[in-house]
Amino acid sequence: MKLHTAALCGGLTWALGIAAPAAQSPRPDPGEWTIDYAVAGGIAFNLHALRVTRQGDLTATDRRLRMDVAGRASEELLAKLNAFVGTARDAKKAPPMPDAIGTSLSIAVQGRQRDVEPTREITVALESAWDDAVRHALLGSWTQSGWTLCNPSVQMAAETIDTPIDVLTFRDNGTFEVTWRGGGARTSASPNVTIPDYTGRYTLTPPLGAIQFSVPPPVPAPRDFAGDGAFHIAGRELTLTRVWLGTSKVPRRPEICDLTFSRK
Repeated sequence: MKLHTAALCGGLTWALGIAAPAAQSPRPDPGEWTIDYAVAGGIAFNLHALRVTRQGDLTATDRRLRMDVAGRASEELLAKLNAFVGTARDAKKAPPMPDAIGTSLSIAVQGRQRDVEPTREITVALESAWDDAVRHALLGSWTQSGWTLCNPSVQMAAETIDTPIDVLTFRDNGTFEVTWRGGGARTSASPNVTIPDYTGRYTLTPPLGAIQFSVPPPVPAPRDFAGDGAFHIAGRELTLTRVWLGTSKVPRRPEICDLTFSRK
């Protein structure tokens, strides 16, 4: 007589009085949700925030750094947040502390919002998503739309204003390209291809709003090049502070501290 293994195991479980493990029921779907994450406080009341919806819409802001960008959340982040919504615990009440910097996390589901306790995993994921959103917002092509003098009371003569940058392109491989208005070179290929005036590399530190441009040798850096500074992105506008991407035609660098670019 042959005994099936499943039947034998079931019989032994019953005979020994061991309860069979109960089947786990799937977690109910939380429905549509919106998560708001913020780090706020300090003497200057800094506000660093991220909002993510279940549909994948994402906005990343930082008042101190003048960042305000929109993007899309990754599938990995959405999966983590969707699981977190169903298990999040209510936030613990903390006594108010003047000028203290605190972290808050809230979840809105079907019009009902509650403050929850952030886990380390979720905090790391949201900070990473904020960083990625800012990095992605920089990519693509920009055209110079303005500048700000270091000393606003100074008047610039026409002959001291340099040629504006027609195309500033950032690529996700860490390279950038600069083409001044009327500059660059055109190939005879079909379709015509514009070769930029020069190329280089850039690195970002989004939490600090820092950017660094470099022109690796053997290509010489443009005249008056200054690559270390800050960047701010708000919607379709990019501002570079203390950065000078080279002097094209005027005798020397104008006393300009901010370069403003619009999405091309």
